[in-house]
Amino acid sequence: MKTKHWTYTILMGLILISTISCKKEKEIKITGFVKEYGTNNPIENAKVVLYYPGHLFNGMPMGGGLASTENTNASGFFNIDLNTNYKKEDLSVMVSKNGYSSITVNTNDDLNNLLLIPFATLKIHITNINPLNTDNSFYVYARDEYEYDSQYGMNFMSDMCYINTDTTLFEQIHGNMFPNKIEWTRGPSVSWIKQDTLVYCPGRDTVSISINY
Repeated sequence: MKTKHWTYTILMGLILISTISCKKEKEIKITGFVKEYGTNNPIENAKVVLYYPGHLFNGMPMGGGLASTENTNASGFFNIDLNTNYKKEDLSVMVSKNGYSSITVNTNDDLNNLLLIPFATLKIHITNINPLNTDNSFYVYARDEYEYDSQYGMNFMSDMCYINTDTTLFEQIHGNMFPNKIEWTRGPSVSWIKQDTLVYCPGRDTVSISINY
């Protein structure tokens, strides 16, 4: 009886293994276009990474496995063929390139219009041409609408407490967006004077402005 029992157990195990091994993966095709925000120009050599199911943390895939990687061509086009047991809608796509803000989307989203926002640089020359007193302070903030809409707030750039300030600050912000807001306050702290200006910063470019106080 024991021999028959073990024979039956082994036979059922072989059937189970055979059933699992016969389960075929299906082919999934994922295509799309990557373009630059603000110009809609195609982005060549953008890195497109396909991830298995996981979860997103601050826009980054976490816990899922890497499924496939592809680079866009001169037209910004990418094509990924994948054999998997996962459903297409369970996968996520992260697109990135140096000089751009990366994005992560679901494969059910519109992949034919993936927009990467280019970075730009603000060059701000600050000169104190009329010192108030030894308590004079100067604060500079930079904000672009992408950060504002995403509730990131303003980027704190400086806190200077010098009588004769003459310095240059550099700040990386998102380009091809308007308005980008530069805000500054000057003291003494008992009577702050607040001013701001709006500037447009083309992507992958540097825009210079001067502030005299």
